[in-house]
Amino acid sequence: MTVVLKEILPVESCFRDYYASMVDFGKQHLKNKKIVFSIITRNTAGRIKKNIESLIETVSSQHIKDYAVIVYENDSTDGTKDILSSMAKKDSKIHIRLEDLNRVQYGPVKDLDRATRLAEYRSENQKLIKEKFYDFDYTIVVDSDFVEFSRDGVYNSFGFFDQHPTMIDAIAGNAFQIKTYPNGQKSLWNYDSWAFRDSWWDDLDLDPIPQVPQRMLWFGFWIPPVGSPIKKVNSAFGGMAIYKTGLYVEGVYGAKSYTGRLDLDHAVLHYSLHQQKKDFFLGLNPSQIMLMPD
Repeated sequence: MTVVLKEILPVESCFRDYYASMVDFGKQHLKNKKIVFSIITRNTAGRIKKNIESLIETVSSQHIKDYAVIVYENDSTDGTKDILSSMAKKDSKIHIRLEDLNRVQYGPVKDLDRATRLAEYRSENQKLIKEKFYDFDYTIVVDSDFVEFSRDGVYNSFGFFDQHPTMIDAIAGNAFQIKTYPNGQKSLWNYDSWAFRDSWWDDLDLDPIPQVPQRMLWFGFWIPPVGSPIKKVNSAFGGMAIYKTGLYVEGVYGAKSYTGRLDLDHAVLHYSLHQQKKDFFLGLNPSQIMLMPD
């Protein structure tokens, strides 16, 4: 965890011992495991090399048995393709697919066309994982454009897998942005609310009520205490989610949800996994933190 993350989101004092024990369990759990990362990216030349190397170091430093990195890229114009090609030549465990589809690039907006395309890209990686890396213990789906993440938070998540081996199927985290306002003031904002579904499946903003047109607005201000236990939810992402590979590859990404409406790729995947396994357990870990660009 960087100094910035330690300063803005420290481990709460009442959870420090619990947090530390789960980090230790997670480090031990990773030994001799096989980990595959699934990444989709576009125009991330300024971060992609550093971020992939940081992810690899996070798991390889714990004496894992093997790793692989699956990267799907499309339509980059900033040198991302060249960087990925160079990395793949140097490391045979990095597998890349580069495409030119001439598609518009969306920002971090709630757009169903964007969700449809993200589902398509994630499905391409998922197919390759099912074909070549089915025997890997865990798949980590991660956004490529993060600024920083908590390594100990990742180990903390693996600690929960270690302590609850039959109960937990997947763990998501929380992503945050540091918002800067015109007056110079800064505030922390919980990011990626569209993927979050607590005990419900519907997108609550899809049918707004007059009195509360943006019912998920509260999520931006929701900062659960770092170090606290994971919370069972229907769907979440937060920039990174860790799945048991054998179950993950049986899920279905798509933009068509259980209601027949278009929906976010993560929510559709998690609903499909719930159909595959009735007691599917996705935990949201307040300690698995990613800092995203403002």
